[in-house]
Amino acid sequence: MTRLALSLLIIAALAVLGTTTWIARQGPQFHSLLMAQIAASGLAHETSSDFQAGWLSAHSRGRLQFADSFCKGCEVLDYNGSIHHGLGALLHGDVALASAEYALIWPQLPIEPALPPLQLSAQQRLSDGFQPALRAELALPASAHTYDSGVHQWRIAHGGLAGYIRPDALQLLSPSIELERDASSWLKLQQLSVEAAAVDRLRVNADVATADIPAWHWQGQDVALRYTQYGITRNLNFDLVADVARGQIGDSPDHQASQAALHVERLNLSATRAFITELPRLMSRQVSGAARMMGLLSLYSMHGPGFFAEHPQARLQIRDLPLPRGLADVDIDLAVTEQTRRPPMHPMEWRRALQGRIEITAPPQRLAGWWDMAALMMNYITGLPRDYRDLKRQGWVSRQPDGRDRLVIILDPDNGPQKSA
Repeated sequence: MTRLALSLLIIAALAVLGTTTWIARQGPQFHSLLMAQIAASGLAHETSSDFQAGWLSAHSRGRLQFADSFCKGCEVLDYNGSIHHGLGALLHGDVALASAEYALIWPQLPIEPALPPLQLSAQQRLSDGFQPALRAELALPASAHTYDSGVHQWRIAHGGLAGYIRPDALQLLSPSIELERDASSWLKLQQLSVEAAAVDRLRVNADVATADIPAWHWQGQDVALRYTQYGITRNLNFDLVADVARGQIGDSPDHQASQAALHVERLNLSATRAFITELPRLMSRQVSGAARMMGLLSLYSMHGPGFFAEHPQARLQIRDLPLPRGLADVDIDLAVTEQTRRPPMHPMEWRRALQGRIEITAPPQRLAGWWDMAALMMNYITGLPRDYRDLKRQGWVSRQPDGRDRLVIILDPDNGPQKSA
């Protein structure tokens, strides 16, 4: 009996060692399959790799480049990790034929402290057989970070991320994400789910169980965001749709469903990125008025031609936006005219450069507040009065049967701004 047991033990040991040796030879294939799964999502692809084979474990380091359709011009992700084979996997604590653990190191971001590495793990379980079929999972530990935009101090905290990579998409889940602005709570998200893919076009779908904006005293339930991007070689074209199933403002009863949709065409990415990057710094309180004016003029002259000459177009539609004093509807359709080749400077140039329609229906106090914020620019572009009461007296605003105010401005490049017919 002892001899039989010993023989069986020797056979089992030889089987484990033989299996380990065989799987070790498949290490490069496992690594290639893992990289192929990442590439199949369309989000990133491997650009360099240094694979060092081993008997119990193999080690690899390399670099991933985000796909242009996902993030054109973004920095790369460096990675390093190990693949454990057979006995090596068992000794590592994984009941699997092979297991892989990779750390993806984020590009340098303007946050403190830096993001911890994104952990990528994969296993080929015994139930998968010997055909390589690694199942890739993602994990990021909970962390908190600060960001100084030059205008505001931001704090970003999340409860960790977990997800997986499958051949056609990436899936991420987070129990909570919270943003603070200048030490005050600005946005809270609970139970966030994100799915992204960029095989034929970039698609990002996000679902949130609960969203809170404390400054608005608003809480939304079952929020869905759908983002689709149609190319990014030179110009950016995308659709962003948001749906809120229900929500509440303050102590008022639940409000009905709300929807918002933004469509953008021919947005020059490099020029837009320059504006987004430089504007917060120029608007900082630490920048003097003269320096701000010179900086804005330089930014406008350098990147304005690229922005306006592409003739971008945008349409924003919002239905039943909940506000403390009622609902708001927004329909804004703007486009840069075809004859515009350079940034408009004079008010008359602005009027010839823009065409479209602005229609907003909202509670009077809210619409008046929005006009006050936009009045300086709108007065310069259209010549309309800065004072909301003067705007109403001149017939640009009408009172609706439900008590809301309705503002309509038709931007006619040939005849100037027109009232609603």
